[in-house]
Amino acid sequence: MHKLSVSSVGLAILMMPVASMAMAQAAAPLDDLRACRLDAGRVALSFTYEDGACVAPQPAAVDEADTSAVVTISTNRTAEVCTLNIVPVEVNQPIVVSQAVQHLDITVLDPEGTPRAAGSAEIEPMGADCAEPPVGQ
Repeated sequence: MHKLSVSSVGLAILMMPVASMAMAQAAAPLDDLRACRLDAGRVALSFTYEDGACVAPQPAAVDEADTSAVVTISTNRTAEVCTLNIVPVEVNQPIVVSQAVQHLDITVLDPEGTPRAAGSAEIEPMGADCAEPPVGQ
């Protein structure tokens, strides 16, 4: 028969939040995040985030709700074996959203579907400095 003292139970309870925080890492921020209107139905989305050298972003999935949209970008592994180097990954994609959408909530998922990076942006109006990203980016 095991006896638990009040102090050992208290210590276990105090350690639980620390263990939970270590296991549940927050998604990293998106750097240089920009969304600008290309035309009535498309937005140029660009940002950088840090990830593995062998990860490639896929085309965005967009779910609109009134004046905002949730943008989810999945990633795929580009190699079976990869170094653990963390590199900046650039994302430049035109996305389809209605003219009513003014705000984007963006999440990048790792290959297992866990949020890797996230951020929010207001859509800038059409302008001369807003260009469609090159094909393949």
